[in-house]
Amino acid sequence: LMGVAAAAMTLWMTFVPSFLFIFAGAPFNARLTAQPRLSGALAANTAAAYRDYLTLRPGGRHVGEVVIRVDDANWSAAQQARTVTAFQTYLAENTGGFHSEDARAAIDKARWQTAAAAGTAEAAQAYLREQPNGRFVAQATRQVDDARFTTALAANTVEALDAYRREFPSGAHIADVERQRDTLLWGAAVTVASPEAFIQYLEAQPAGQYANEARERIDDLHWHAAEAGDSAAAFQTYLRRHPNGRYVEAARRRYASYRAPVPGGTYTGSTESGAAVTLTVDADGMRVVGLGIGAGAADVGTSGPARSLALTGCYVVNGLTLTAPAAVEDEGREFRMVQRGSMGLSPGTSTIPVEAEAVGNFLDGLVRGTLVVRFPGDRTCDSTPVTWSARATEP
Repeated sequence: LMGVAAAAMTLWMTFVPSFLFIFAGAPFNARLTAQPRLSGALAANTAAAYRDYLTLRPGGRHVGEVVIRVDDANWSAAQQARTVTAFQTYLAENTGGFHSEDARAAIDKARWQTAAAAGTAEAAQAYLREQPNGRFVAQATRQVDDARFTTALAANTVEALDAYRREFPSGAHIADVERQRDTLLWGAAVTVASPEAFIQYLEAQPAGQYANEARERIDDLHWHAAEAGDSAAAFQTYLRRHPNGRYVEAARRRYASYRAPVPGGTYTGSTESGAAVTLTVDADGMRVVGLGIGAGAADVGTSGPARSLALTGCYVVNGLTLTAPAAVEDEGREFRMVQRGSMGLSPGTSTIPVEAEAVGNFLDGLVRGTLVVRFPGDRTCDSTPVTWSARATEP
């Protein structure tokens, strides 16, 4: 029993003080050993030194401070390098780091500086792809716009300008592009100098800066074509194309001289003695369908008092109206109207047979002719020819 007690006492005295020393002194010992390691890392002040500390003391009480110092050291290195790669390395090694936003902003700025220095559309587009939400998106977009505009102007073709219009319908240079495009289209039309070319210009640029001049040139060219054609059809074509053209009056005169009478026209005039004359033409311009002289003309709207036709020494004729249609010859543009009937005598109510013949021809918007009245019952009373003329009043 005494031996067991002696052994227990020996164990107690041997090991218990040692364990007490270990457990009580370990924290103090850790502080003593950690302090030199932290001091060394602080002295080196590099990310590598701080990382060594974290490796050796992952649970040390200075870990928080060291993590901050690692982040600062990495950020300092990235700032010194000032490259996209350096800032990307910082972000990769310091997930959620204290300088993450600054690093992203620096990457954005560096990429924009590279694009701006290049000054090309491709460089700016590369920035836009890499930084779709970057701070310099507006500047990059403008750089692409400017570069595309410069390229289009250098090419100086409608196709190049249209490419800019498609890419930048509201671009900074759209007004200049539209003006230059208009000028090129106009130049092409002037080079060809045909009605079709100017019509094509107007179809493409109805409100273009040369639109009025294009219309005038079309008018000029069509008029010259009519003059060159030198035919009724040529002048009629001009009138149909340009009802308000600058050469309408000339075209009407020329048309009347080549293809008289004027279709559907009305001619008014007088005899040599001043009696009113009215002549009407059918809608096709192929026949004279009415001729009124004297009172016959006054009755259909001619202003002024009706004058009698003192045709013979036998009778006083106040007026005649011929309604028998007469064809107009193509070659000489002549017509001949003959109408038979009876004429009332005044005073009294008796009538006598009478025959009227009017002959005329059309030329230069005028119709000229003669009228003869015959009396089959007494040929000695036949009239001498009465000369008359009339001018077209309705085209």
